[in-house]
This record gives sequence, C-alpha cells and structure tokens, in this order.
Amino acid sequence: MTSSFPAYVGLGENLSLGSTLTPASASSGTYSWTKVTGPGTVTFSPSASDPDPDFSADQPGNYTVEVEYTKGGATASDTSGTITVFKVEIDTPSSFPAYVGLGENLSLGSTLTPASAGGGTYIWSKVTGPGTVTFSPSTNDPDPDFSANQVGDYTVRVQYTKEEATADDTSGTITVVEVDLDISGVNDEDEEYPGGYVGVNNDDDNSNDTLDKDESGTVSGEDDLVSISLSISPSSLDEGQAKLEATSGSSKIKVWESSTKGTEVTLPKTWDLSSESVPATLYVEGIVKSDQSSFCRL
Repeated sequence: MTSSFPAYVGLGENLSLGSTLTPASASSGTYSWTKVTGPGTVTFSPSASDPDPDFSADQPGNYTVEVEYTKGGATASDTSGTITVFKVEIDTPSSFPAYVGLGENLSLGSTLTPASAGGGTYIWSKVTGPGTVTFSPSTNDPDPDFSANQVGDYTVRVQYTKEEATADDTSGTITVVEVDLDISGVNDEDEEYPGGYVGVNNDDDNSNDTLDKDESGTVSGEDDLVSISLSISPSSLDEGQAKLEATSGSSKIKVWESSTKGTEVTLPKTWDLSSESVPATLYVEGIVKSDQSSFCRL
C-alpha cells in the first residue's frame, strides 16, 4: 500500500499502490486488487493482478481498496485506508464565453470536490491570450479577480495541489473588450479635460434663410459639425450591445450620421452587435450654448 493514509490523487491521475508479502518464501502466488468502497469505477493498471499497480477512479470521492494474495488455496488480504480522489472546477463565471472591459475585473471562482480534500494550495495561470493577466488579490486565491492589459481572447487555468497530488481545470474563452470614443483634433489625454469644442450652429451654410441648427435634413455646405470616432475591440465581437448616450448636456447637442446632417442619431442610441454595426464616425452639432465648461459629456 501507499506509505500513509489518507492518500490523495487528482481525478484522472494515478496513485501508486504497493504491497509487501511476508515472508518472501510465500511468493509465486497470485494477487487480486478490488474496490471496497467509493462512488466510481476504479482501474488498477497495468492490471488488478499486479502486486504494485496504479490506482485511478472516474469519480471524485473517498475510496478504499483491498489486495488479496492467494497461494495454494490459502489467502491473505489487506484493506487500505482512505484514498481521496479530488477534482477542481472553474464555476464562476457560470458560462463561457465571458466578457470584461479592459482595465476592469472579472470574478473567477472554483469548486473543490470533495470538500474533505481541502487544505491544499491553488495556483491560477494564463493559458492563452495576448497580454499580461493579473489575478487579484493573488494567484493562490481560490476565487480571484481576473484582469488583463490588452484586448483579446484569453483562457486561464486553476491547479489545486494536495500533498503531491494535483488536479486542474481550464476555462472557456474570456474576451477582454475596449470601447473607445475619440474627438476629432483632441488628444486622448485631453478628452476628459479640457475636452473638445463645438460652436452653436447659428450660420446658414445653404443660404436658405434658416439657421442650420433648426434644419432637420441635409444641409448643403454644412461645415460646423465636429466628428467623433467610435470603435469596439476586438472587432470580431458579435454579441452584446453598444450604447452611446449624453450623460450630461443632452439638450445642448444633436448627433448626426453625416457631416452635412441628414439622419439624426437620437440619444441614447443602442446597437445590437449581433445584427448591427457601430458606425465608425458620427458628427456632433451644437444647438444651445453651454453655460459651463465641459457641459456635454458623451
């Protein structure tokens, strides 16, 4: 038998068993290993008649086994202590693919079965993905938060070790998503402050004696709108929703599909990514003067 019990082995892994016959002069008999207790099917490799086989089981739980030795019609047997077969599974998120924003955290969680195999150590690691992954508060936490520093698809693994036995599980795809809104002529570092500017569209570019801001259709010669660029990464994302809204100052602006107005984009506007594409560029028109700096926020 193994040198001490309880003994531990990961689901799908092997535990070496061994037996000692005393006295050695009683050799040349036959061995037979069998399961005594346990929830699953036990395999002894290379065979149940080997004096020192490997043990494995197809279900987690607590097992005992017996070795019987037969010589000339006489038998002797010994029953093991508890062998705990354990598995670890990623159970949070509950389904994959899972999504998280760039710079945000996604909660991960794991379940150990059976709980009696507790007291070991966890290690989380990145399996695939383009960037650096951080597990918080540490890679040894059973239920850490995941974050990554680059957009893309990732998979992660949790490994649990008890004594010298290990079990692991690999996640489905975790997609790290970035949504970006850029203002024409404004550097990224200036988008929050001082931001961009658009004047009230009080001229008459098409010379029809109507202020351009009061027109709802296409305005020939219109040149007073400010363009904004929208992007979602990865570009292959084909589920979920994208939403554009003015969190302040919505009555001060209008948003259009064209630089010459035409079709208005009524805010808040939501795009279903499974069937719609987010436009790469939209155009902002000033219709009422702001009474404070950065009054309008998209």
